[in-house]
Amino acid sequence: MVHLSEKMRREHGRVDLKIWRAGVLIAHETDSNLIVEGAANMKAALLSGDTTGKYAIAQIGFGTNAAAAQETDSALTGAYVKPVDGITPNSATGQLTVAFSLAATEANGISISEYGLLSANGVLFARRVRDLPLLKASDLSFSGTWQITF
Repeated sequence: MVHLSEKMRREHGRVDLKIWRAGVLIAHETDSNLIVEGAANMKAALLSGDTTGKYAIAQIGFGTNAAAAQETDSALTGAYVKPVDGITPNSATGQLTVAFSLAATEANGISISEYGLLSANGVLFARRVRDLPLLKASDLSFSGTWQITF
């Protein structure tokens, strides 16, 4: 007999990031990420009927904290935060794909060590830490997707 806890699975995410220098692809990173405890609060608010959208994933942040991701993480450090480019749900696969970008004119001078998805009101949903910090310069731009599987 299979226990209910064995059938339940926790959300997980995967980040696909492309880094461009002066329009030329210089790096392509694909890695998993951590869905933080704050995500449960976001889901509870949505399920309880909060229809204002303030708990929906709406922003991407690029921060400076290189510490390993923990489930208790609640914020990014020194983050440049901007709206995501788009969100595509796929109910057939139980996935949500979030498109994002960072233009050459954005976040210059930040040593990017972490990325995060945030709600419209700034609640952290997911966090990924880079292996090495990347100093954002005016010739660098990013594009990518963040896929969440429920």
